[in-house]
Amino acid sequence: MASHRLLDEIDLSAAPRGSAIVEVGSVRESGDDMPSSLYLWKKAEAFGLEFFTVDFSPASWRLAQQYVGSRAVLEEGTAFLSRFDRKIAVLYLDNFDYPSDARHAQELEARCGQVYRDQGQTMTRAESVRVHGQQFQAAVDKMSRQSWLIIDNTYRQPLGLHRIRQPFWGKGQRVVPLALRHGFRIAKEGCSGMMLSRSSQPVLAPERWLQLYCGGGRTAGLYQALGFQPPMMVGGSGSMSSPTVVA
Repeated sequence: MASHRLLDEIDLSAAPRGSAIVEVGSVRESGDDMPSSLYLWKKAEAFGLEFFTVDFSPASWRLAQQYVGSRAVLEEGTAFLSRFDRKIAVLYLDNFDYPSDARHAQELEARCGQVYRDQGQTMTRAESVRVHGQQFQAAVDKMSRQSWLIIDNTYRQPLGLHRIRQPFWGKGQRVVPLALRHGFRIAKEGCSGMMLSRSSQPVLAPERWLQLYCGGGRTAGLYQALGFQPPMMVGGSGSMSSPTVVA
């Protein structure tokens, strides 16, 4: 299950009237019955929200137009979010891909290598982490008090020193700790991504520490012992599972 489906079964009726779902990183390939851009647009329509999807790749922008029309915007994500002038109810960050192996590197080069170079950027994990951090910082003051944040390709580090030194890995490596400091909680994790939510209920320091270092798997008991709700683990098949060996 793709990470945008972490919004499945989420009631967005508490989102402020006139706010928007914003996707940074539009649909990249045709053939999927419900690509992210179409899914998020339908979710927005169901709850009376606006929808925008933005991508700096002309190819992705043209493809997104086929699904959502004028709601697709051709622009770099940080620039778009910096000038955005309304409240954001849901922010979905899934852009700035970087190669995971030689074959993936070839695919990315063929699809958008020149676009990255035109932007003066390189397809590396470090650059992706930096750019996603910038995008969140450009958006966070515009996100409503009741809001949701989804980051694709983001994982917890294995238990041990790796997690203590750097709790998260992937595109959201910098975003998740920043979001926790801004009052978000990790609500779901799995499906190669994480969904965080924010409400009027404050996040106490012990819960923030748990969210940073403990997942909804083997360490879920620490949440329960302190009276907090652990993140929900989402199976790769799309089914919601009980805490597993994932920590």
